[in-house]
Amino acid sequence: MLYHSQQMTTQYWLTPLLKFLLENNNENAELYLKHLDNNLLCSEANAPLIKRTHRYLVNAWYTEAVLDANISLNQIYSNGTQYPHYWFYKLEYILYLKLKSKDSKLVDNFRMTAKNSVEHVTPQNPRIKKEVISDDLLHTFGNLALVTGSVNSEMTDDGFTVKQAKFKERHKGKGVSLKLEYIYENTQWKKEEIETHHNKMIEEFNLYLSAVSTKCKGIAK
Repeated sequence: MLYHSQQMTTQYWLTPLLKFLLENNNENAELYLKHLDNNLLCSEANAPLIKRTHRYLVNAWYTEAVLDANISLNQIYSNGTQYPHYWFYKLEYILYLKLKSKDSKLVDNFRMTAKNSVEHVTPQNPRIKKEVISDDLLHTFGNLALVTGSVNSEMTDDGFTVKQAKFKERHKGKGVSLKLEYIYENTQWKKEEIETHHNKMIEEFNLYLSAVSTKCKGIAK
């Protein structure tokens, strides 16, 4: 997730991770990587990453004030395609962990791969005019998903029912997008469903952030 969501030449999290591995023989390595991710990329700190990373070389379990997902996922852009891809990648990872813990078959074919296209579930220019929604709802995180360009091209400006049928026929259970797996379980996609999904994803984020923080505190003592 971090590999795909960060600039290829600035994987700042890698240096403290390697130091941790050298000193701890892989013990708690996965948890530590989650700790780095949450504190370096989901925090309120304003200092550049290159400077903040040094703190973890001095104190591996250093903590920042982690953002509430109500802040990070309630950003509204003039165009949803501007939404930082990191949040989509991270959500996919969070949903993957949740579904895997429930032995869901939806993750059997899931792989974290590079994606570069933001899909509007309710399209920006719907073919059916009565499906037009307000811009603040259109570009909200709840109505968006990160997919490949080819998947986005398939969906075009079709309405929810048509997109849902395409997704279930071509992509269901194939690891295209766990977020879309959740979305296309709905029978319709209107204001209430968009907001419900949006709030549910925020809840999943915060549950994950809290769980990781609690585990890290137990080890850092």
